[in-house]
Formats: sequence, structure tokens, C-alpha cells
Amino acid sequence: MDTTNNKYDYNYYLSPTSKQKRWVFVRTDNSIDLYEPDAFFNLVDSIRDGIHGEVKVIGDGRVKITGDELDLVYQWDDLFGIVIERPYKVSVQEICDFFMRFVKCSIRD
Repeated sequence: MDTTNNKYDYNYYLSPTSKQKRWVFVRTDNSIDLYEPDAFFNLVDSIRDGIHGEVKVIGDGRVKITGDELDLVYQWDDLFGIVIERPYKVSVQEICDFFMRFVKCSIRD
């Protein structure tokens, strides 16, 4: 794992909402994720830099990264914090494995 792009050394934790839902909550050790988007920007920037992609804004607080092989939607707001919208065919484990190429990541139920 090359986390040199993980500027702030965050540990990201994925929490699926349910197996049927496409939403995955992302938290860090930092309790202010809901109020400050720094961990979101670090995650998106680390992945963008790692895959040499571009960030495309697709809505208010919602972005995609060109070259993201999982075709994820990355979202941040002050109600839920960081949320990943995933295609149904993509598992939470696949997302974590993808993230681990760029940042520290694990799954929490």
C-alpha cells in the first residue's frame, strides 16, 4: 500500500448501510468528519492522484473520479459526512481493497 498521497494519514472505516442499499458510510478516527470536509477532500485527492484521474463534480457535494474502475460516487455533507454510492455489483470489500491502494482502510459493521 502506497499511502504517500494520504496527506493527513487518516484511517478510513467503511460501514455499509445494508447489503441491499448502495450507500456506504465512511468515517475516520476524527470525530469532526460531519462538520469539516477535510477527510473527504483527502480521500478524493489521494485516489485521484493515485489513479491519475480527474475529479468531476456531478452535484452538490457529489463527485466522480475519472479512471475509477469501480465507478463510485463520492459525497460529503454535514448531515452524513462521507458517503460512497456504489453500483450494486460492487461489494464493500472491493471498495475497501480499492481504497487501500491509496489510504488506510478497513470495514466496520
